[in-house]
Amino acid sequence: MSNTEIQNFNLNLTAKQFEDIDVAEALTQFAKSSEGPNKLTIEITDLKDSQTTRRISALYRSADIKIMIDDVGSDNSFELVRGALPYVNGMKFAMQNLRKTNSEKELAERVAFWNQIAQEQNLDFILEGVETETDLLMAKKLGVSRVQGYFFGKPAPNNK
Repeated sequence: MSNTEIQNFNLNLTAKQFEDIDVAEALTQFAKSSEGPNKLTIEITDLKDSQTTRRISALYRSADIKIMIDDVGSDNSFELVRGALPYVNGMKFAMQNLRKTNSEKELAERVAFWNQIAQEQNLDFILEGVETETDLLMAKKLGVSRVQGYFFGKPAPNNK
C-alpha cells in the first residue's frame, strides 16, 4: 500500500475464491493491518448459494470489508441473488453485458428493476458500463446515484 496514495480498493473474487476460508482470513488480516487500505470492497463475480455467502460474509464484515454482488441481472440472476441480499452491502449492474441483446427500453427496465431491489433492501447500487451522455441521463432519470464507466475515463497506468 505504500506504493500508492489510493487507499480505497475493490477486489473481484470468483465464487471459489470468495468461499475459500484461507482467502477470507488473509484479506481480513490485510484489511485490519496498518498496511491495509482505508476501505476494501469485495465484489463477488458469481454466487453459489446464500448459506455460503452468509457464512463467509460474516468474516469479511467483521473487518469492515464491504461486499458487492457484481453483474446482477446478467451473470447473477434474481433467483441466485435473492437469498444473499441480507448478507451483502450492495449490487453492481453491468450494462455493457446486456447492450447487444437488449433494446434501450429493455435495458432501462432492467436497471430500474435492480435499482428498486437495492432500494427495498437498503443496499448500494452501482450502474456499470456508463459510456455515453445518454447512459448518464438514463441513470439520472432512473434515480441511480452511483455510476462508473468509460464515459468518465478509461483505465490508465499510474506513471509515478
